[in-house]
Amino acid sequence: SQPLFPMALILIVEKDLGSADLLSSVLKIYGHASVHAATAEAGLHLLASLKPDLVITEWLLPDWSGQQFCQAIGQVPGIKGAVPAILVLTIDHELERETVLAAGARELMQKPFSLPHLRDCIDALLPTADLPRPRAGSELLQQRC
Repeated sequence: SQPLFPMALILIVEKDLGSADLLSSVLKIYGHASVHAATAEAGLHLLASLKPDLVITEWLLPDWSGQQFCQAIGQVPGIKGAVPAILVLTIDHELERETVLAAGARELMQKPFSLPHLRDCIDALLPTADLPRPRAGSELLQQRC
């Protein structure tokens, strides 16, 4: 049977290397490739050069807020908001969902989040049609349970 999606490239913008590595490992299990940026500036450079299929960013970045980063995604030449973003924040952070969505994020996840919820969010935001470029290792994809 066919996998639900071909392998996607996901940009992780996360200041904590341990958290980014854990998320990258989970994404690999889900059949996706990932790249990591520790700051919003680095994330924008990777976004412009690699044109990932999805961005997962935290709310509190060292140089910008996640809200500013999500707004900047829409200004990157060649992207123009076409890359969906998941904004991750700590559970004790009070933030209106409408504020997050107005910033350009397509989904909000609070830490700690469940892995099935993460997968559901990723699956919902990735295009169901073929992604624009072939992905190495796409044969390793698993079907959604």
